[in-house]
Amino acid sequence: MQHKIQLSVGSQNKILSKEQKKFNDLLDKIKKIKRDIVAMRGINADFHKKADAVIAPAQKLYLDANQKMVLSLENAIAIHKLPKRPYKKFCSIMQLELESILSQADAGDVTIFKDLYQKYAKMSYEDRQKQMISEVNDMTGGMFESMFGFDLNDLADNMNDPEKMQAFMAEKMREQHEAAHAQQQARAEKQAAKPKTAAQLKKEAAEKEMSKTTKQIYMDLVKNFHPDQEQDEKEIARKTAIMQEVVAAYQEDNFIKLLELQMSLLENRENSFSRLDDKQLKHFTKVLQEQLRTLRDEYERVSPNPANNPYYELFAEQEWVRKMKLERAVSDLGEQTTLFLNTIDIIQTFDGFKQFVREFELPKDEMEGMNLLDFLI
Repeated sequence: MQHKIQLSVGSQNKILSKEQKKFNDLLDKIKKIKRDIVAMRGINADFHKKADAVIAPAQKLYLDANQKMVLSLENAIAIHKLPKRPYKKFCSIMQLELESILSQADAGDVTIFKDLYQKYAKMSYEDRQKQMISEVNDMTGGMFESMFGFDLNDLADNMNDPEKMQAFMAEKMREQHEAAHAQQQARAEKQAAKPKTAAQLKKEAAEKEMSKTTKQIYMDLVKNFHPDQEQDEKEIARKTAIMQEVVAAYQEDNFIKLLELQMSLLENRENSFSRLDDKQLKHFTKVLQEQLRTLRDEYERVSPNPANNPYYELFAEQEWVRKMKLERAVSDLGEQTTLFLNTIDIIQTFDGFKQFVREFELPKDEMEGMNLLDFLI
């Protein structure tokens, strides 16, 4: 059973105070973001489905072509010998292409490519991953550890197993949560031992007043909707459903939900907030602000992100932009697939093979120490 009503304070003919305007504005924002969350869940699911339908097939063709090209390069080097420096560049090319394949292919399909990686990189792919993590950790210093509470090297043994990685991260987060909770509890105990200030006493009094108002609304709803006094089965069922909502809201200390129920179910009842002065209303406003922050966090969680959508980088708020980005991604994959297949044809001859090695553009750091004149073979 859903009860939706726009709460507000003051009347249309009354000039509202600053606190009343703020309260009403927060209610409007909460109402809007709740709609946005529902809409974004649907958009994300639809976007994931559409992206998977067009990207996955194109990506499979891309990976298949990349693997075929690497195997063709392995066959070509067995037939066509290269001088020392061009061969060194060839090894770097193979390492680069094999890293791309191994980072995207399924674990059951990569044995031959791991063997080739060992051959050309002079280390296993797993050791290279550990090395890269160590390099990143060295560059970032203690930043990662200070942010997340553990060293990047701790991840190395779990890099190739998503389930282990997830379990590892979950355990680390649990440890951090427990440590933070212990610190918070220690601070709270220390704070409780101190004499309370006038501001703290004032806050406690306001919270007590809020709790009292919540309880009054709850008792009002129980009085009007408890099913025990009913004889009609339909009415018993209706009031039972209402009471389930009322009890759940009260147990959650959700006074806004209780007020929504009161206003929607007892339509002639005066808005309980209309009797509150600005001083009292200010404390309810703070709760609304916290609720709005929580809802904004939820909106970010349901929006496409690395955790819930592998295509999140192609996401855009506007549907036509999403469509354009998906079409461009498929086109780019198609062009690269064609390039791989064309390369297979080119490297069948010695001249074509030499041209491929000579013209292949390695990342700048891979080219350091190489003399381009050595590739004019």
